[in-house]
Amino acid sequence: MKALRWHGRGDVRLDDIPPPPPPAAGEVQLRVLWCGICGTDVEEIEHGPLLIPADEPHPLTGVRAPIVLGHEFTGVVELVGPGVDTLRVGDRVACDVLLTCGRCRWCWRGETTRCPQMAALGLQADGGLAELCNAPATACLPLPSSVPADEGCLAETLAVGVRALRRGRLRPGERAAVVGAGPVGLMTAQAAAAFGASTVTVIEPNGSRRKLAATLGVDQAVRPEDVATVDADVVVECAGSATGVGVALAAAGVGGRRRRSRRSGGAGRPRSRPDHGPPHRPGHHRARTDRIALARLARGLPHRHRFPGQRPGPGRAGHLRSAPAVAGHQRRLQ
Repeated sequence: MKALRWHGRGDVRLDDIPPPPPPAAGEVQLRVLWCGICGTDVEEIEHGPLLIPADEPHPLTGVRAPIVLGHEFTGVVELVGPGVDTLRVGDRVACDVLLTCGRCRWCWRGETTRCPQMAALGLQADGGLAELCNAPATACLPLPSSVPADEGCLAETLAVGVRALRRGRLRPGERAAVVGAGPVGLMTAQAAAAFGASTVTVIEPNGSRRKLAATLGVDQAVRPEDVATVDADVVVECAGSATGVGVALAAAGVGGRRRRSRRSGGAGRPRSRPDHGPPHRPGHHRARTDRIALARLARGLPHRHRFPGQRPGPGRAGHLRSAPAVAGHQRRLQ
């Protein structure tokens, strides 16, 4: 099968590789429909290895480079492994790519992103930039019929913003501000509107991004120099820079609450705590934010540019770079 694999810094190849084995117990095999190109992928291509295990196999997955990239994808269930009764062949799903040990105290508490062996499909195991991919059945979220597969692959990205707003305890009628109008920031702004914010302000230095934000229904899009005009109850920082943090602090009004989006800290391990409820048994802590995101924004996802039909070959990773003013990139796998 065809697969886009990371071999080293600046070395991404479209390889012919054997298909994955039949799914193990608790797994399904997906035929990938759409896969996004994340900023983390670009960082690995240009500056890696950062998260990809290049020298030693990952302790949980036993995998090292070359690795199939892609951790934002949708697919159709092709095969169902033993013990899987929640999915059927033909189901369309979006994939939550995190893999954890399920045995440590963090997994048992439901704080799976603190698992010391945490891995992700597309970074520490083969991901979705291939024709086929094996994934845990518990990580596969069925797509509603109203959500096209190309939009569904942004569920994970969208859930980052939804989770930040939940952590910020945004309530209907409150004023929301988002610092940074990249893909996560733009979707966070739309999620804030869906949560019932009375006003949504985007703070962004790039004029093209501000114009794009305006087309997505935000109430105002301002430059960081004009942050004094912003008085928000909840501010989500999605820029991932020291300047962005300072702008977020300045945008928060009296009693305002500021959250950093899970991705804004760069490519390192996210800091996390459980979003709901008492300790969970392994496998019971599901990404409910994905469900909220899909249900509320099934028809409100940002417009996207898609890559042309040219397939990348050895040493030709340049056209995978994210353009600065679009809300996401997908590539159809032929």
